[in-house]
Amino acid sequence: MNHPFSIECARRLVRRPDVAAEKDVAGKVTRLYRVLHGRAPKGEEVRLAEEYLGGGGDVAWERYAQGLLMSNEFVFVD
Repeated sequence: MNHPFSIECARRLVRRPDVAAEKDVAGKVTRLYRVLHGRAPKGEEVRLAEEYLGGGGDVAWERYAQGLLMSNEFVFVD
């Protein structure tokens, strides 16, 4: 989970032009969910992301993206 490869994947995900172009938290979270899960985030997911990220900078976004990359929804196919 904390392997340098995972961290680099999260870093690159946040720096993707389509993700980085989003200016507000909800827009960026929505873009990340579309890229990773192929769906829009639920209202509760956006609220939790906004609460976690607050005014966080790049490191907070990278950690958030890493969490999404390690989520069951991303790792396993139902």
